[in-house]
Amino acid sequence: MFVRSDAIYWFLQTWQRTLASWASLLHVTTLPPDGSVTTLDLTAATQAIDIVIAGKMEPALPRKFGYLRFFQFLECVKAKIGDDKAQGLIPRGKSVVNSSRAYSIYVNAQVVATKQNDLRRNRQMGGRFHQISVESPLLLAVFAKAADMFAYVLAVTKLSSFGKLTCYRDPKKVDEPTFAVLASRAREDIPKELRDVCQFLTTKVEEAICSGAPYSQYLGQDMTNQIREHLT
Repeated sequence: MFVRSDAIYWFLQTWQRTLASWASLLHVTTLPPDGSVTTLDLTAATQAIDIVIAGKMEPALPRKFGYLRFFQFLECVKAKIGDDKAQGLIPRGKSVVNSSRAYSIYVNAQVVATKQNDLRRNRQMGGRFHQISVESPLLLAVFAKAADMFAYVLAVTKLSSFGKLTCYRDPKKVDEPTFAVLASRAREDIPKELRDVCQFLTTKVEEAICSGAPYSQYLGQDMTNQIREHLT
């Protein structure tokens, strides 16, 4: 139901373009280790994420990858804020929590500011896509539309902080505990060898990007042959 019946075949046909596009997004949106987050120019990062969320990178990188990277990026910004506070680079204002400050930093870096309610909704969807692709973002490519649907719909009980978007309960909406169970079961439906391959590829590419090393060797024909041999 949640995973494509041709998951391995589809992955073999699409993994290179997906990984290349994801790596490009990571390259632009990975925060440098040094300096305060408040002094960084994050315009390129927010623009890259917003472009994916808007669907302008499809089919190479569907919108769900944008939501996932938005969630990850905010988590990185929040962690950076915490580090900056610990080093005295940001005043410890009790009235401003790290998550609220992270939203503000993101909005201030955007070319066109997103409404706060939409940002929170995007983050929740990104968190859901994170749950179904814990081992690797590449796994998002093999999930069926049913999994996407459950990630996109939001629980009414969770919308109070976003504003009154609806006044009735839609039975199609899925609450967070239920989604967590669905996500766990969906991941179990993915062949282990495919999960292992995806985790290997993304780990190596992420390590290369963080260290400034090239990652093209993970996109070449030799890697393609190894993956095909492992999965078939």
